[in-house]
Amino acid sequence: MKELKRRVGRMFEDGEAMGGVAATVALVDTVERLGLDSHFREEIAAAISRVHVAGEEGPELAGSDDLHVAATRFRLLRQHGFWVSADVFDKFRDGAVNFGATNDARALLSLYHAAHMAVPGESALDDAIAFARRHLQAMIGELRSPAAEQFQLQLEYYMQEAEWTNGKYQPSFEEHEELSSMSTGLPMLNLMALMGYDRAVATQELFDWMSAPVPDVVRAGAVIGRFLNDISSYKLGKNKNDLDSAVECYMQEKGVTGEEAVAAIAAMTEHRWRVLNQACMETDRALLPGVQLVASIARTCEVIYLRGRDGYTFGSHAKDLVTALFLDPIPI
Repeated sequence: MKELKRRVGRMFEDGEAMGGVAATVALVDTVERLGLDSHFREEIAAAISRVHVAGEEGPELAGSDDLHVAATRFRLLRQHGFWVSADVFDKFRDGAVNFGATNDARALLSLYHAAHMAVPGESALDDAIAFARRHLQAMIGELRSPAAEQFQLQLEYYMQEAEWTNGKYQPSFEEHEELSSMSTGLPMLNLMALMGYDRAVATQELFDWMSAPVPDVVRAGAVIGRFLNDISSYKLGKNKNDLDSAVECYMQEKGVTGEEAVAAIAAMTEHRWRVLNQACMETDRALLPGVQLVASIARTCEVIYLRGRDGYTFGSHAKDLVTALFLDPIPI
């Protein structure tokens, strides 16, 4: 924590030296959203004061040419007790009610949040709320379509898995791998995580590529998560009503022992990692962030299920891991 505080403190100092309003409001907003503001009260107070003074000295110093920056500055100043006029939004209007940023989701969302800092009688901000809400809702279909497709696909796999379980159907190993890797929810998690990326990275092309039909690299990441989970559940035991794991399916189909099945599936897991490694080098650069995201989530699964533990199901397993990583001293 001391090192973190030192680094963030240095960021505040750098912002003061540069005097950039955009960078300063972004830093304050990020620190507050992460819930770390209690550690940097003095730095935040000084930064907010500088941002306020910059706006008083001249609009050109307040980052007012960017609606996202202007809206974030407006919201932060009011939240921290500084009066700032809603007139700062006038320059972004192209009519009595309309604003120009109808296709910029980040700017619209920032405007929407800022306008909720209205005081009684500020009807202009009521108009801003209505405008931002209307255009954000209009964008939902476009922004959520890949996720909606993936959700529908996930639902189909879940229903098939339920039918197998209720009907006591014994799938082949190949059938199990195809179905259970998708029912992990990892392909959907990839898309949800991608939504947190900057739009310059999380393009519509990338969303479309990572959704249905599911590309091989996304499927490989899901298989890694499934195999790691199934190896863990075999070692630790599973609920009696659960679908047979990949280990059990492999044992029954190949007529091998549990240890042999675990070794074979561990080798298959390693092969999927090599598929991911290859994709990192061969995928189009515009799609590479998606591959890197899949690999990052797969690495997280490796940590959660490290050496057969199950940090997802059993909190004590995760606790031991966190303690080993961050609290226990490293022997020298």
